[in-house]
Amino acid sequence: MAIYKIPTGLVPEAPSAINYVAGKGVVFFDSTGILRLGDGRTPGGRLISGGSGSAGSISVKTRSASSGTVASTVTNVTGLNFDTDSGFAVTDLGNGDVLVAMNSTFKYWKIDGQPGLTAEGLDTVNFIPGSGISIVATTSGTSKSIKFISSGMGNVDGGVPNSVYGGLTAIDGGGI
Repeated sequence: MAIYKIPTGLVPEAPSAINYVAGKGVVFFDSTGILRLGDGRTPGGRLISGGSGSAGSISVKTRSASSGTVASTVTNVTGLNFDTDSGFAVTDLGNGDVLVAMNSTFKYWKIDGQPGLTAEGLDTVNFIPGSGISIVATTSGTSKSIKFISSGMGNVDGGVPNSVYGGLTAIDGGGI
């Protein structure tokens, strides 16, 4: 496939437009008519316009990491948007480069002796206090936390005198 730059001139040493590294500010195109702008370092330059071909668009897919199965595909994509509510952050690195990062998330919630929870997408975990238990969340500042507080139970350690659990010496069974 021949590559042309404006004003037109054949670039015989270039195997394809997507591999051609044009000088900074050089506009070039191939037989599909897709215009590209060289920056002196990026193979294929920066896309200026589409043409009669499909170059310049990408396909975005969701895929299972474990099985490799593609779940969905969107074609002819010209822009990507990342959901900040899902934990994504996009940083402009300059020169057309971005850094996409996934912020802190918890996918697997383990509970001893119980089935665990696996978050999918934007799941919400809801902590429900039982009888004699209160839950306090600290949501401000740099150290966020969840505190589970037992109320009205005293020090229950199974009747071990002077133990590290509070030294319970007797349990009143109410006449049993």
